[in-house]
Amino acid sequence: MEIFRISAMQTGMDRDPENKVLMSLRLARVMETYLLRENIETMVDHLKGVKTTNFHFGSQSEGSTTLGMRSDIVQLKCTENINIIFNLTDWEYGIETYLMVKEGDSPPQHYWLQYVREDSPEPNGY
Repeated sequence: MEIFRISAMQTGMDRDPENKVLMSLRLARVMETYLLRENIETMVDHLKGVKTTNFHFGSQSEGSTTLGMRSDIVQLKCTENINIIFNLTDWEYGIETYLMVKEGDSPPQHYWLQYVREDSPEPNGY
């Protein structure tokens, strides 16, 4: 594998008065840190026998923090052994399942999750 050396002239950094290239490199480093974190957490969960995929969101992971403000990190852990379905015809025996229920007065992106029995495609309470 060859290593290429690129001068500031070749990258255009000398013509970048607002340091866009430097900021882009810093942002890439932040994103790489969180991607690494997500992968490590996913691997640790898999080693423990828990099938998940981890994701991080929020201003820190997006590189958009503001000095002096408390920035957030939101973690989403997706388990691979739970089904979320729109229609009861997608139900599978023996798998923990939740049905997405849309209420008329809730915002368009909001749904209720209704637990569905594992032995029968029937909602279990509401």
